[in-house]
Amino acid sequence: MTGLSLGCSIYTSYDQYQVDEFLRVAKKIGMKYVFTSLHIPEESQEVLSFLEQLLQKAHNMGFEVIADISPFSLKRLGISHLEDLFKWNVDWWRVDYGFDIDEIIKLHDKSGIMMNASLLDRTFLKEVIKRTQTTQRLAACHNFYPKPLSGMSVEYIKHQNEICHDFGIPVFGFVAGDGQKRGPIGKGLPTVEDTREVRPMHAALQLWKECKCDGVLIGDPSCSFQSQLELMCLSQNMIPLRVKLRLHEERWYNQIQQERIDSSPYVIRSITSRPYALSGMEVPSRPSSKSRKAGSIWQANHEYKRYSGEIEIARVDLPADPWQNEIGEVCQEDIGLLPYVRAGLQYFFVPMSKRRTSKSKIIQGSVVNHHELLSSI
Repeated sequence: MTGLSLGCSIYTSYDQYQVDEFLRVAKKIGMKYVFTSLHIPEESQEVLSFLEQLLQKAHNMGFEVIADISPFSLKRLGISHLEDLFKWNVDWWRVDYGFDIDEIIKLHDKSGIMMNASLLDRTFLKEVIKRTQTTQRLAACHNFYPKPLSGMSVEYIKHQNEICHDFGIPVFGFVAGDGQKRGPIGKGLPTVEDTREVRPMHAALQLWKECKCDGVLIGDPSCSFQSQLELMCLSQNMIPLRVKLRLHEERWYNQIQQERIDSSPYVIRSITSRPYALSGMEVPSRPSSKSRKAGSIWQANHEYKRYSGEIEIARVDLPADPWQNEIGEVCQEDIGLLPYVRAGLQYFFVPMSKRRTSKSKIIQGSVVNHHELLSSI
């Protein structure tokens, strides 16, 4: 399974050193897209010069560039004809409110088009596809909301995404970063209001797994080092879970596990801890009368016959099971991630006591620390 498609945001107020640094980090994380906006009043007037340099650098590094435009921004930049945009080798024009279908079709002849997913309806989409006679190079991207309490709800995003997917249109959304915030307000740039102060990985998982966004863009210029590593894992279809394992169970740290495709609403079952349809390891019984709290980690003992050795995590509070041995628990802050571990998503355990996860690489099914790479992000 492929991981989440990710993108960063770079704005015209940043100098070339910052642009180079943001692109370097984005490449390391595994990001595919670079978003920029040409119609932010607070940004530099040298927008087109900035865009030209950004396009060259980003394309040289293999990124696709998304440029946000509106009729107002074109007027502000002295562009009176859409044809003037054709010389810019932009991969995706994200057309904000104010463009009519004729203008969208004209732009689509030369580049990819991202429509405003927050405002689309079925009638508009039907007409666009009728005119283009294809869904190729058509996508949709939600707004971000700098002003607190102005963002949208999960329910509305899911509704809009369903409309787009019914027409075969992929959808992108924004999450706020937890590093440098974009001014002038500096309160984050999320699509979903309730994720404004949420850890970027958690917010991205919600857009991806719950709202069914096909790609997630980080609205703010940067994320913390920890979030960079976590987002890198998402791009590889993995989630790091901070846990505390019992004494003599530490071998399960940094071992890649994979949830079953046919996920249970009660537990996360690791298909990598026991070979599918074969007998697992013989695990001695350590009977416990403890109830299985949400986030507790268990291993089936020999009483479960061929299921012996299988690891599972309780999604919800469950009754005691003497045929299971408790081997650890997920930290309280990460229990909110468990609903998203579904349908084949991979995960691995990180020691709870470590506040930062070191840069890792995958070797033979495990995630191992690679100290020489710690400075590479």
